[in-house]
Amino acid sequence: MDLQAHVRTALLDAIAQGGRSEALGGEPMTTEQLTRLLDGLHEGETAVKHGLAEKINFEVTLLKAVEASRARAIDSLIKELARLAGEAPEATGGGEKKKRPLE
Repeated sequence: MDLQAHVRTALLDAIAQGGRSEALGGEPMTTEQLTRLLDGLHEGETAVKHGLAEKINFEVTLLKAVEASRARAIDSLIKELARLAGEAPEATGGGEKKKRPLE
């Protein structure tokens, strides 16, 4: 089976499973991660087919695709930070007095 087809199957599985798939083995991957992995593989396909060192080009493409799959979209990071900020205790809470600025 073609590697892109295998990742595509995992992506379809993730969609069917509500956003995560274990079809590639190891840690479950989100649809976002699988999409980034698939994009990375697709992006490097031409270099692999037409490059001078096919094996090296394939390895570099695979490494780039894996790194891209590990990246997080900025909007998901913003949501995570907002959630954590909402859960964090107030810095001035707990009976501490607010400090007045020096005059």
